[in-house]
Amino acid sequence: MKFQNLTLSLFLLVISFSTFSFDAGKFEQEQCQQTLVPGSRPGFYSVREPLVFNNGSFLTYLQKITFRDESFYVVQNDVKSYQLRSNLRKVRDFVMVDDHVWLIEQEDLIEFDGRGRELNRYRYAPILSKTQKPRGMDLRERKILLAQGSLGLLSFDLDSRTFQQLHLVNTQQENGHRSLATSVTWVGNTAYIALTGNTQNAFNGVVVYDLQSNQMTNASGYRRYRSGVLDPYAKIYFFQNYLYLQNGGWIHELDPQELASKEFIRPKWLPIRHDHQGRNLFLRIRGDFIFDGGEIFGCALVERTPTLAQRKL
Repeated sequence: MKFQNLTLSLFLLVISFSTFSFDAGKFEQEQCQQTLVPGSRPGFYSVREPLVFNNGSFLTYLQKITFRDESFYVVQNDVKSYQLRSNLRKVRDFVMVDDHVWLIEQEDLIEFDGRGRELNRYRYAPILSKTQKPRGMDLRERKILLAQGSLGLLSFDLDSRTFQQLHLVNTQQENGHRSLATSVTWVGNTAYIALTGNTQNAFNGVVVYDLQSNQMTNASGYRRYRSGVLDPYAKIYFFQNYLYLQNGGWIHELDPQELASKEFIRPKWLPIRHDHQGRNLFLRIRGDFIFDGGEIFGCALVERTPTLAQRKL
């Protein structure tokens, strides 16, 4: 791939953010408008979901874009904007450590410096099956927590650069069914891991895990006939004392107190209604949730038109 740095820099200067004061209009214009891109053949489109990392001071966005017939991932925040100089296929999640980007793509955990140069690739095992690939991640101090499919919850130490498998977190059930860990978030010493079923009637729900004692303290499942199942790439977030699932585009709200004790949990569905030409639609968010004030924001598509999705909590 050729990198047209000067021209690209001028293009990326348009994309800028002020210190964490979320601008919904700018987000819609810049991130959401990149969510849907025409394909190489008429009638075909590519969805580029924006990923978001909040370090507490500002948001960093990671999204695949197309510029002058070339497609690549771009990192954008209030400090700078730059492209990642690597042939990346599908990035599932990322975190920022200082000014370095750490992301998961296929089997690998990849580190980039603050100018977009690839520095290192790490893999938990030499050969990984499709079910063992990393699907979600979160940063906790000097460790990266990884939701790694059928392998459960892993940890990557940023100082020693080594992996540790922490726990299977109910990915293998006593009745022989199998589930996949799709995403992880944490509060204090407690981690919450979203799981989707990998076999029929397998566990779908959220596992509570004590990071200090290295023990799973509870598993709260969805009742399939009432709450459905979790998406294969469901993402979990903690915000203002509640947990939220990005479940195939839908917002599910969960109470941590119920997750700590109940065998089954019923999520609260938070629909985003949208009037389109006299029709009442429900928007599905593509990519990460953004939490600002008492609202959730994201990008959605209405008949192949990108738009801002917004829901009060």
